[in-house]
Amino acid sequence: MTTQAYRVVRVRAAELSPVARIEAVDEDGHELRLEVPAAAARGAGEGQILLVHWSLHNQAGAPAPGARAPITARTPTAAGAPAVIVDAEFTTSSPAAVDEEFMSLMNGSRSSKTFTSRDIDNELSSLLGSAGAKGQK
Repeated sequence: MTTQAYRVVRVRAAELSPVARIEAVDEDGHELRLEVPAAAARGAGEGQILLVHWSLHNQAGAPAPGARAPITARTPTAAGAPAVIVDAEFTTSSPAAVDEEFMSLMNGSRSSKTFTSRDIDNELSSLLGSAGAKGQK
């Protein structure tokens, strides 16, 4: 169990609200915001010390520590067809790898076809429909 001490810097409680928020800071400048029942915050004020005792526990059926849940992503399909949803495993990449991936996506070099502004305009028109003449509904 970890115990940490924080100095209360603000207590926020609305008159009719059932909850209050205690904002505190430790000696290293780390902030803590704690939402509690309004009754539990009565008497709390700036300058008081808030002691927090906490620990982490694994729950049955929860992913193992360090495991990441899969991300659901949509993959593009032919025009007019619904998007296909696939599961992709989240991986941590270096900032340089992320930048390189982003630039390849922006340049269209990741796909076999490089898109032009006309291709993009046509795709937008097919998705949104053509605009009517000004003043028509």
